[in-house]
Amino acid sequence: MAVKGGNAGAGARAAMSVVKVGGFSLIEVVVATAMLALVCTAVSACVAQAQRGIAGLSLGDRSQRLVCDTLERLRSLPLYRVSHDAASGELQLEPCAVGELFPHALPERNEPDSWFAAEPGDGRPAGAFVTQTRCDGVTLQTTALFVVWTADGWRPVALSRLQGYAVWNARRLPSAALSVTVRAMWREEGRERSYALAAVLEGRSEGRPSSTAASAGYGQGDAP
Repeated sequence: MAVKGGNAGAGARAAMSVVKVGGFSLIEVVVATAMLALVCTAVSACVAQAQRGIAGLSLGDRSQRLVCDTLERLRSLPLYRVSHDAASGELQLEPCAVGELFPHALPERNEPDSWFAAEPGDGRPAGAFVTQTRCDGVTLQTTALFVVWTADGWRPVALSRLQGYAVWNARRLPSAALSVTVRAMWREEGRERSYALAAVLEGRSEGRPSSTAASAGYGQGDAP
C-alpha cells in the first residue's frame, strides 16, 4: 500500500492513478513532488526558527547554535510515522525523520538543494541523501544514511537495499535507523569554516510511531 504525504495525498487521489509518467503513476509523481517540497520547507522553517533570538552572536556562534537546534529538532521527531485515513483507507505520512531526511533513493527525482547521492563524494559514502539551505551567510547541510548495527559499529546499508526506495510508496524501510550529520559552513576572517554534529535516529520500521534516538558521536572542525 502506498504511503501518502499529508494534504498532498488528498489532492493526488483525485488524479488518474493509471496514468504512467516515466515508470511512475501520476499519483506517485504528484505525491513525490509534494514530499520534496515538504523536505525543503521543513529545513527552511527550522533554519528560520533557529536564527531567531541569536542575532547578537558572532557568525561562528550563530552557526554552531543553528546546528545544535536543528539536530535537537530532528531527534525529537519519530523515525517513521503514518496514520490510517478512515475515509479513504489509505496510509497518510505524518511528520517524521525519514520523510524529512531521506524521502527517496531516486537520482531522477533529485533537486539542486536535495538529492540522493548514488556515488561517494565530499567525504560521504554512496547511498546518502543530502539536503541544504542557505541563510545569512551560513549554509546548513544535512546528510542522512540508512544504517545497520554490525560488530564494527554502525554501517550504511547495501545499495541494493535502497534500489527503488521512495517514502511515498515504501512497504518497508531499508533499515530501522538513520545516521544524520548536520553541518554548518560559513566564511569568517578569510577562512572557510564548518561545524558539525551527528546522531543515529533509531526506531521501528513497521510504519508505527517511534521516537527513540541515540547519539552516535559528535565532532567539529574548521576546514583549512
